Amino acid sequence: MTGTVSLATPDGPRQLDDAVYAIPGDPEECSRLRFASSRARYVVVVEKDTVFTRLLDDRFTRLLPCLLITACGYPSLAVRALVQHVVKALALPCVVLTDYNPHGMALMLCYKHGSVSRSPPTRHTLRNKLQSFSSACPWCAALSGHLCDGRLLLP
Repeated sequence: MTGTVSLATPDGPRQLDDAVYAIPGDPEECSRLRFASSRARYVVVVEKDTVFTRLLDDRFTRLLPCLLITACGYPSLAVRALVQHVVKALALPCVVLTDYNPHGMALMLCYKHGSVSRSPPTRHTLRNKLQSFSSACPWCAALSGHLCDGRLLLP
């Protein structure tokens, strides 16, 4: 995790701007994290570690003040607890950056709703969650055709 926030630690505030903070493995410990300050406007959850690393290298958080979080694939309970805690504690909207395929949608839904029996959603549970999710939240996707010279073109 990294971004435009500082964590409240016993040694004083720890600024994360260009530093990566290892996410604790215990969901309860993630829920106890406190923030000293925040300039973040979004929580951006990134599916792939390589994309997370590229965003770090490009200093993405300087372009868009945000908190970047990755689970390096399918999220553990601790990472899901952290995302829920951060969104609630900082009152920020959350964006999940995944592959544009059913697995990416399943991963995003796992962050939003959790998983059934702590396992990846099946086609049946995914369809039910998609029906309830699609009416509550608009779908937004960026495809390679939306890029021109490295810039995102939105209508």
